[in-house]
Amino acid sequence: MDSCVSERRLVAFTAALLCAGLLASGCGGNSEGYEGGTFSGTEPNEPPDEATVPEPDPEGERLAEVTAEFDRAGEAGGVLYEGSPVANGARAELVILSEENGGSYYAEVEGFPENRLLGARVHTGRCGTSAEDAGPPYRPGGESGQSGGEGGEEDTVFLQMDTDADGRAQAEVPVDRQPEPDAMGSLVFVTDPTDDDGGDPVACMDITSDG
Repeated sequence: MDSCVSERRLVAFTAALLCAGLLASGCGGNSEGYEGGTFSGTEPNEPPDEATVPEPDPEGERLAEVTAEFDRAGEAGGVLYEGSPVANGARAELVILSEENGGSYYAEVEGFPENRLLGARVHTGRCGTSAEDAGPPYRPGGESGQSGGEGGEEDTVFLQMDTDADGRAQAEVPVDRQPEPDAMGSLVFVTDPTDDDGGDPVACMDITSDG
């Protein structure tokens, strides 16, 4: 009997010592280094954010906002040229803005060839079965507007972008002339544009001022 009482007292005494030790080491609710239910340095790893294409947040009046889905027949506003590496069902959006000192153009794509240099140039004609149907490039104000860097055509509206591993990309380019959507007909996409070569036309989307 006495031995059982002694054992129970020993267990209780040991538990009390352990509890006191834990409180002294900072395991209490208000201890330093303890936040949000975990101790500093033991927080679970946060999963990485998925790659997303940012939504445009432009300032100024929207003159046009056009979306298209690409297929061979061009039934959803977007045409794929013969031999195009762009997949059926790829999508694109174009936003044209009027601003105080000119305008800007924003484009984004998804479903295009991955990890590829891509260009998009505004043309005056509507899309057809070939890039020639889109007519000559649109030039803001009919004069010097914006070169767009690479692409082989000066004074045109040219957006250049690099697609990611999922075939998504976006680009925005300002111009010093007010955009004239009524004078625009289409946006022609090309792959691998350079200073000396406008690139290989792969797709086209019609531009309408009413979006």
